[in-house]
Amino acid sequence: MSYMKTMRSALLLGVIACAGCATVPTEPAEWPSAIPTRAYYLTVYAGDENNQATQTLDLYLTWVVRFYHGFGPAEGWKKIEAKLVDGMTPQETMLTEPKIAYLGMLMSGEWAKDNKKRRVTTEMLLLWGSVMTRAKGESNVDAVLDRLIADVRGIICDEVKPKEIKTARYADLLPAKTAKGQ
Repeated sequence: MSYMKTMRSALLLGVIACAGCATVPTEPAEWPSAIPTRAYYLTVYAGDENNQATQTLDLYLTWVVRFYHGFGPAEGWKKIEAKLVDGMTPQETMLTEPKIAYLGMLMSGEWAKDNKKRRVTTEMLLLWGSVMTRAKGESNVDAVLDRLIADVRGIICDEVKPKEIKTARYADLLPAKTAKGQ
């Protein structure tokens, strides 16, 4: 996929994600089996009293499900997971899938919180999606996943400041000509 096509897709996803924020969500009747357990997200929600003051549990869980399955035309994490492992050998897939799953848990647990309370923003998700897509083209997904996991953990623990999350942070993992100037 060309750089311009990737950027257009990222921009479209951002517009769609913003439009989705204006819609009143409802919790699914049954927790989807293809995503991490509801218990994990109950723990994340319970651990953030600041978010609980402005967001109901039902609303939080709804945004978790939307993170994984998408909302409207916005792609969900499950499709991104599939694209990242597409074309990998069975051995590569076996080693990479747990990292992708863990990264999704970290990102979704924080991103699903109220917009004013969360530390992982939609803009970060778009940047990280672009970085992962470009890394796949360079067969460098594993190293990028390691860096993203460390960054998301750092953001959640206040060890990495959101303003530090820029394309330049990942330049050493990406092709030189597409990492410059951003």
